[in-house]
Amino acid sequence: MSNSNIINEESTKRIYLLRHGNRRDFRIGENTNAVPLNSEGKKSSYDLGLRFNEQKIDVIYSSPIFRCIETARYFTKGYGKKIPMYSTEILGGPSIYIHNIKQAVPVFQQMSTIQIINSLYEEKKLPGFMNYKLSSSIFLQFLNELPNGNYLLVSHDIVIALFTAFCLQKGNASDFNPDFLEGPQLNWLNFDNLLVQFKNKSNLIKSS
Repeated sequence: MSNSNIINEESTKRIYLLRHGNRRDFRIGENTNAVPLNSEGKKSSYDLGLRFNEQKIDVIYSSPIFRCIETARYFTKGYGKKIPMYSTEILGGPSIYIHNIKQAVPVFQQMSTIQIINSLYEEKKLPGFMNYKLSSSIFLQFLNELPNGNYLLVSHDIVIALFTAFCLQKGNASDFNPDFLEGPQLNWLNFDNLLVQFKNKSNLIKSS
């Protein structure tokens, strides 16, 4: 995961937002929400937990989609200590960026993920989807309201790409499309400053 070794001792709250682990390929006509991690995804999620063993994670929030829950579970196994885990539809199923999943499903069938991300970032209207700036603001408010501590959030590529682009305020949203187990680190600093880091990019914004 990007920047997972960057620790800022002044942080009052630290959030690791990452995409789920590697899944098996989708099959025609199946319920994609039920698609599990493949063996690589299970191992890499477990290994990531091992890497975080000396860092404190207070709570895990996950999309209710099965591959995200599996990622959180294998991470916890590798971490070696019990971590409270909760699921929330803000992170997926449908996520903060979708207001009508029935309308959004045909869009997913007709467009690639990158096309959807770029279209929303350019504020084009897509059936079933929310305005990405409004959704990102709501998501940021949700994060702000979490108590101080260290969190792991497991979500999906569209959520992570759009929210990271919103925070970093540069480039194209597709530049921030995460690989499996990849995503930004968010550090809340003194005076409500939020430092967002992803790969080699960072930005300091007001969190409220």
